[in-house]
Amino acid sequence: MTNTTLLPFQRRLLLSLVVTLLALGFLVPSLSTNVASSLDACVIDRSRVHPRTLPMWLNIGDSIIHNATVAILWIAAVLAVIRSELRESPLPSGQALFELAFATLWFHGSYWFLYVFKALRGDIACNGPSSPLYPNGLSGHYAYFGYCLLGLPLFQLHSRSSGDQGKAYQIITPIMYILDAVFAVGAAITLYRTYMHGYHSARQVFLGAALGVCTHVIMYSVLTSKTLKRSQKTGILGGLCLSGFVLTQLTWPSTIVGKAIGPVQIGAHVAVWGLLLY
Repeated sequence: MTNTTLLPFQRRLLLSLVVTLLALGFLVPSLSTNVASSLDACVIDRSRVHPRTLPMWLNIGDSIIHNATVAILWIAAVLAVIRSELRESPLPSGQALFELAFATLWFHGSYWFLYVFKALRGDIACNGPSSPLYPNGLSGHYAYFGYCLLGLPLFQLHSRSSGDQGKAYQIITPIMYILDAVFAVGAAITLYRTYMHGYHSARQVFLGAALGVCTHVIMYSVLTSKTLKRSQKTGILGGLCLSGFVLTQLTWPSTIVGKAIGPVQIGAHVAVWGLLLY
């Protein structure tokens, strides 16, 4: 593991951001009913107006932009792993793949806790007509992109070379940074549409973003710890994933809205564990 760790002021900045988001989600509404109404309001009533019928930037569907943005993220991350295996990289062989798998699984486990929080909150605001009772209390999109927008640059910094750079390194690096820029634009459009197209209220957005930032800070602290052995880090990760899975099964109203964790998600999770332990 390299020494790319969060500085004290960076930790304070991220902590301040989390506290602010949580305050907007929980504390501020208690001061004013008008604020509470605004935070819980949906920009569009999706039970009456479907977002696809509205004018949209470039007239591209929401899911298409989201899926393309996620694909670009993974291409950029894989390029970072490939770059880490070049002779110029300061990382030992296999380290970047371990870090990517670790961060991915950590988000999986955290996202399962997002299901738990959704179930416990019981907030069904901004649902569409096809799933009016679906627990919708935190925005998964804001949690995901908040986590990844913090994680991708830090992950790529680990394989950055400060010395001589070969041809392959010089080719991969600018492509990777171009993809980073495209990912950032796609993420911004997706997050804008998530709120403005009525998928989530402001409160749900704030809480989702807070979860994404908070879980990334914790993950990065564990991953970059110099006192924990790799086996201990893996054990902590396993505990997070197992507890998130079990609590989701216990709290999620699957008889009403269907299962939260399906076979595809479990299969992908197991596959990433295989990469981590490889």
